[in-house]
Amino acid sequence: MKEPKPLSPERREVWLRNSALHFLAQRISSEENLRRVLTRRAQRRIAGAEEADIRAMVDKVVAFCREQRLIDDVAYAETKAAVAARRGQSRRNLSRMLQVKGVAESIVTDAASVIDDALSAVRFAKRRRLGPWRLRSAEDAVMKDVAAFARGGFSSDLAFRTARMSIEEAEAILYGEALPEE
Repeated sequence: MKEPKPLSPERREVWLRNSALHFLAQRISSEENLRRVLTRRAQRRIAGAEEADIRAMVDKVVAFCREQRLIDDVAYAETKAAVAARRGQSRRNLSRMLQVKGVAESIVTDAASVIDDALSAVRFAKRRRLGPWRLRSAEDAVMKDVAAFARGGFSSDLAFRTARMSIEEAEAILYGEALPEE
């Protein structure tokens, strides 16, 4: 691969800003994640630059992106929470993912509060064909389903309940219907 030409000190910040704009045009990002990406790119591209200089340039570009409303951690967390709720992702997995991306704890807590774990577990089961949607039923299949729920971040109690529920109960939860009285 061809080595890029070294950047002059005047071009470094312009290149870094363009790099940020290109990155944000492709995906939504948290402020801390953008900072990490830009730092990595600058360290690779700007040979011989001091860490403090790179940090200052990255902070300036991140501040520019924040002022232009290209990054917003609250909107980022809300978007990720909405997607996670539709996909059947657990509250625990969403919280972990947002923390890894550098979103503040208070924002993570607010965003994760929109997820109903029981509904998410049923959506997860339907998407993965577990529990009520499993083609064959056997006791060892229940344990495999519970293991899949555990890897998905759901509690063991919720995993066992969902793995053993009937298709009628699952669809009632999924479509918001009241369960019939027994």
